Amino acid sequence: MTRHIVTLLALGTSLTASAGGEKVDICHWDEDTQSYEVLNISVNAVNAHFKNHDDADVGTWYVDGDGDGYGDAEEATDECPQPGLVDNGDDCDDTDADVNPGEEETPYNGIDDDCNADTPDDDLDYDGYGIDEDCDDDEATTYPGAEDVCGDGVDNDCDGTADEECDTCPCFTAEEMGSQLERVDDWSYDRSRCVDYTNSSVNYSYAYLILDGYDYDGSSRERVLKRYMGRGYDTDYGSNYCETYSVYDYTYEYGVGYTRYIPRNIDRQYITTDERNACEDIINEVAAAAEMTCATYNY
Repeated sequence: MTRHIVTLLALGTSLTASAGGEKVDICHWDEDTQSYEVLNISVNAVNAHFKNHDDADVGTWYVDGDGDGYGDAEEATDECPQPGLVDNGDDCDDTDADVNPGEEETPYNGIDDDCNADTPDDDLDYDGYGIDEDCDDDEATTYPGAEDVCGDGVDNDCDGTADEECDTCPCFTAEEMGSQLERVDDWSYDRSRCVDYTNSSVNYSYAYLILDGYDYDGSSRERVLKRYMGRGYDTDYGSNYCETYSVYDYTYEYGVGYTRYIPRNIDRQYITTDERNACEDIINEVAAAAEMTCATYNY
């Protein structure tokens, strides 16, 4: 037992008046019975009792039915401490030792394990849908009725299909174009360009992004100029097609001239309007990432 040295003002006890002066109830520890008993003593004797005995205050104690250190607020008593009583009434289920404010919440078991109503047992991502409906309860943007994000590989609306009715560009991807952009960045000169072109006289309109450049080997008059496999990415508005092609693949040596000029294959596919829009979005996305302004021409 811990010994207490207190003053009268610190005691949660009640005073009684008697012919010998005011008295107060304290919980006196009886060594013989190894238990507390209520003792009514003179106010003047309180400090001495707490100093020389393992006495305690008379206060509010709570029944701890499951022995987890947390009591039942509905089972309070104003008396001395004794086995089975604790000094708090914080338990929300005094029949289960695994339920109290010191426990961690276990999701989806239907129990308030930590006795905190603000800790969710279900709907962990706070999107308004519990585990019975939500296909990813850790992601707030995934729930029944959410907008399906094109190309992310996620079943955002929880209908069992990822990227449902998602129109993608069949000719090229932003990742592929990004790899070409990294190559161009390593070359000596970057000639990449983005164009949004419309010729109204022939009803022809398209957007393209070309990622190419020059690279040198050697120096001065002995240098060899390389411009290899610059890539073009087109989408046509009128005929609804997209294509990927190589711009040039050749070398040039000072005093010799062009030694090789090989046009590469053209991969053209006819597509839907939605797919064409997806291609155009990719072109604009990569151009923006490269801090490249797409020039607009109208004729």
